[in-house]
Amino acid sequence: MTRIEVARSILARRVGPMRIGLVIATRNRARVLAETLGAVRAQTRPPEAIVAVDNDSADDTLELLGRDFPEVLVVKAGDNTGVNGGLALGLRALEGRGLDAFWILDDDTLPPPDSLEELEEALRAAPQASGVGYQGGTIRWGTIRHFKTPEALSRLPSLAPGLREVDFFLVDGALVKREAVEAVGYPPENYFMMIGDVEYPYRMTRAGFRLVVFERDRLHRATLGGKGDASGKPAWRAYYKARNQVRMALDYRSPLLLAGALARIARLALGYARPGKGDGARARALLHGTLDGFRGRMGRTVEPTGP
Repeated sequence: MTRIEVARSILARRVGPMRIGLVIATRNRARVLAETLGAVRAQTRPPEAIVAVDNDSADDTLELLGRDFPEVLVVKAGDNTGVNGGLALGLRALEGRGLDAFWILDDDTLPPPDSLEELEEALRAAPQASGVGYQGGTIRWGTIRHFKTPEALSRLPSLAPGLREVDFFLVDGALVKREAVEAVGYPPENYFMMIGDVEYPYRMTRAGFRLVVFERDRLHRATLGGKGDASGKPAWRAYYKARNQVRMALDYRSPLLLAGALARIARLALGYARPGKGDGARARALLHGTLDGFRGRMGRTVEPTGP
């Protein structure tokens, strides 16, 4: 049996209580992070370990963690590695601790008090699944599609009551079993920001692991929410989305994914360039990101400013 086949057989047999570690990556958002960690403390089923990765914050994040949250293991990245790099560092820090699964949260996400209990119970209800999240979607014929309503999700296969099978999920809020992480590795550190929510879980499904999402998203994302590309987000986000989606398609050697990425980028760029839209900065960022994706110019290549 291959390593992945062994991991899948272990997943199918596991039904008992889990030991769970939480990973959060943060930068310059001490007050927001404090709210999130407060929500973690309020969980009816707390995690066995908590890691916060500080991406070279210039505010009082480190002081706050040391003073108010002594139970949190702090990993200092030493530089701004982005959310993808930060999560990879956090998952590495939890290696060798005898954990069965990893809970991942953005630093601005407020889980309801029973969130982790609900996630663990979902994996018991669908033991064939290697991860469960709150939002997700499919990739068909190169098109990445997010399903955000119960009505849309109802068209997807059900693995257990209230749980729908997806090709990827938002890693924010997700619970992933250790065997899946060991088999496919860590989030794509060279992406820096954006598209890790698609590439990382999709890497798991391509390896044969199954993922599910709840039919209703109960998380409160305090800062960014679920806004789409037309919500006034800064141009650097458009850059990283375009660059990383192109790079993902090229690394997967998938003409369909590449065609889907280029079609999406062209559609967005044309929309931004419409008379009256007045968003030339984001249109240029999309073009810049597309070219850098083809060139393989990865990592932190554009400085993020704003949310």
